[in-house]
Amino acid sequence: MAEPWRLYYKDGSTAHSDDVAPESAPTHDIISIVFNDSKYGRLAIRKSEFYLWEGSVWLPVDLFGMMDWMRVLGHLTRSGGNWIIAGQVVDPENVVIELLAIGIVKTGGIMAPAAEQVMMEKARTDPGFHRISANHRPDVNRHYQAPRLFLSREEEEEAAIIGTPPFIPHETHG
Repeated sequence: MAEPWRLYYKDGSTAHSDDVAPESAPTHDIISIVFNDSKYGRLAIRKSEFYLWEGSVWLPVDLFGMMDWMRVLGHLTRSGGNWIIAGQVVDPENVVIELLAIGIVKTGGIMAPAAEQVMMEKARTDPGFHRISANHRPDVNRHYQAPRLFLSREEEEEAAIIGTPPFIPHETHG
């Protein structure tokens, strides 16, 4: 069974998994999606071109990622140079529109940064979802692993042998 989720829309409305099936939720202007994650507690994904319902979880994807996942999931196929969605040949210029009509693909929205911060705070503090665990930074949209700043003694000795510095610079995430 899929974990509960809530979609937050640009106009301030929401859609919750208890009230609507993923394919029946409004399609446009999603600012954030919050859901429970077994490793990180609450996850709030945001700033994506598209969001895709994968059967048990929402995935943030760009245009090419959305097209690829639609092929993987079997919703989009090609035959003889034609795009086929749900058994119907569609005009190549309308593939995205047809995929949105299926309902499992949603579009992201944009809003002023201050208003987006207010919306994200609602998603981060939604009482219907787990607390954020210590393993998760809420300002990062992907699984986050804290950077290691220093090497162990063994790694430092090995680095000295091959001539690399004993410091690993902080990687940027986000």
